[in-house]
Amino acid sequence: MKLINIRKSLLSLSIILSFIAMTGCNDQWDDHVEVKTSTLSGTIMDAIAKDSNLSTFASMLKTTGYDYVLRSGSEFTVFAPNNDALSSYVTAGDSIKKLIVKNHITFLKHNASQLADLKTLRSVNGKNLTISSLTFPETDVESLCSNGILRTVTDVVMPKQNILEYLTNTVGKGKYEQVDWLLNATDSVADLANSIQTGVNSSGQPVYDTLKVAYNRFLNKVSYSNEDSTYTFALLPNVVFDVLKVKYAKYMKPAPDNVSLKWQQTLTDAAIARQSVMADSIATDELITDLTFHTGSLLSGKQTNVNGVNVDLNALGTTTILSNGSVQIVTDAGIILKNNKIKPIVIQGEEFDSALDPSCVITRIRSYASGGKDVYLASELYQTRDSLDANGVKTGTTISYLFNKSATNTETTRVNTWIQYLTKLYTCDYKMYWKSYDDFSDHVHKTATNGATYDPSYDPTNPTKICPSTMNVGMKLYASFSGYPNLVRSSSTPEGLILNNWADTGLKTGSDSYYAFASTNNAGCNREQQLYLYRLNVTWSTKTLAWGTDPGSVNTSGAVSRDNQLLSVATYGQTHFWVTNSYFTTSTSSTRNGWIFLDYIRLEPQINE
Repeated sequence: MKLINIRKSLLSLSIILSFIAMTGCNDQWDDHVEVKTSTLSGTIMDAIAKDSNLSTFASMLKTTGYDYVLRSGSEFTVFAPNNDALSSYVTAGDSIKKLIVKNHITFLKHNASQLADLKTLRSVNGKNLTISSLTFPETDVESLCSNGILRTVTDVVMPKQNILEYLTNTVGKGKYEQVDWLLNATDSVADLANSIQTGVNSSGQPVYDTLKVAYNRFLNKVSYSNEDSTYTFALLPNVVFDVLKVKYAKYMKPAPDNVSLKWQQTLTDAAIARQSVMADSIATDELITDLTFHTGSLLSGKQTNVNGVNVDLNALGTTTILSNGSVQIVTDAGIILKNNKIKPIVIQGEEFDSALDPSCVITRIRSYASGGKDVYLASELYQTRDSLDANGVKTGTTISYLFNKSATNTETTRVNTWIQYLTKLYTCDYKMYWKSYDDFSDHVHKTATNGATYDPSYDPTNPTKICPSTMNVGMKLYASFSGYPNLVRSSSTPEGLILNNWADTGLKTGSDSYYAFASTNNAGCNREQQLYLYRLNVTWSTKTLAWGTDPGSVNTSGAVSRDNQLLSVATYGQTHFWVTNSYFTTSTSSTRNGWIFLDYIRLEPQINE
């Protein structure tokens, strides 16, 4: 480890600031008394030791080991309080002296001209020292030393606590539930890379003033200890916090970790109790960040927090100003969940996680698409229609909707070829929508290969009407919730059958019911459709103990009641969605199972409050 580890970025910043300083000073420094410059041959510590008016500060440096630092080859700008400024701290404890010393030593060399263009400097304690808080003597001299610049100040600037330090050292545990939760999750770890060497021991080994940094899971979302951030942490009475926690927990029930979940399983009392405890934990975590705001102080009324959630703050109390924002007492607060905390979700088609046949999934740039792109799954589909042959005789003609293969893309021939999407869902009901737009012009009122064009059902004034000469894109959607068995595509008989879907019931009992959300849409129709739950033509024989041959075609007469077309999420967390083709496929041997076109999937939470 080096004597003092200073990031290269700080050196680059110093060079930039030096250039800026040459362009002139602002009015604040133009109006200041003239700063005289003296050049000394020794280190900053040598200069301090020779100045009798800085003897108290020199003594503090020796007590804390920072005299060693200021004799090193690294560069600093030191704002040394004179003896008068430190008169009330002569008998202070070593911890207070170290606070003072470290707050008045800043990294790199900054002369008076450069300071004119700065608001803060980074002190060796990791804090930002505000330049306007410094008071300089009437006769102001900056001493240029071999390792930096020394300035004298006539007052002591004590470092302010940041939010995490204030909650830890001043508020403490035992009063506020949200503070207890935050502090119990916090650990202090040594940041050896940025610790400062303050000497050597009797064995010649380096001694460091070890920099401690806080670590907890919340700091990944909101850095309460980051000196360069500005937040307000809203502190709620426990009774108000608990009301919000109960409200949240209802929609944040995870898979209990004391049981292995199976579909259609009834949870035991022990599993329900464990799930409740876990939901409370998740709700508390969520609330802590939801009560944090990107602002230095709060106003009464609606405020938007760091997660983009609107919070109604109805009664504001005392505000404590800190180094990176504030902590403010809020005696009453409310959070609406619908379309606020629990928002509608849009999953873009091109943002898929994986696919059964990825080489057959093509992402396209489309100006009409929600995210500027969509995807399609290349396959084949045959449709039969009545046509007139070359002799004018009416005949049945098969229309083939094929894919033009390329070196990098091909078409899939597999039943129930899936594209997977992942998203976090709350334990509530969702209405499901998607937009599927087949914009291939040769998929609309297609002419047969023999030239026949007759299609009595085609109606150009009604593009949504089902007709054989226009490809009908049929798609299905399956879902598997967090903690439950993942979706599986069977590789045995019937090959391609999708298992572990959330809505399936009575598995292998003879009273089996298999479901999927599904819809069809004509090529050329760019529209959003609500998804409805349909029963699939899947059977299980209790006599032969075998599946039937249908891998999951949609029973179009088997739609579940339209009053109950909701995705009922069983567990909070990541949900797996599979979008598949094979809407019309009735045989596992089929190689022409239809295309997928997907712009987006949209989920609307159904919450009553």
